[in-house]
Amino acid sequence: MRIRLKANDLMQKEGSHYIWDLYRQLLNRLPQKEELIHSQIQLSQGISKIAQIQAILTSPQAAYLYQT
Repeated sequence: MRIRLKANDLMQKEGSHYIWDLYRQLLNRLPQKEELIHSQIQLSQGISKIAQIQAILTSPQAAYLYQT
């Protein structure tokens, strides 16, 4: 449930505000410069926010953070 609320909040954001909050809310950290640039390029190429959120949530870092 908590992740769903975070995802709904993220969907309301745009541009770099969205990317900063994506990392902060889902991974409890700020994006590194390369991650910020990569995410901005993905958005400009039409990758959906849902796809980015899913990629973050299925990453090894998220698996470690959300294990229990």
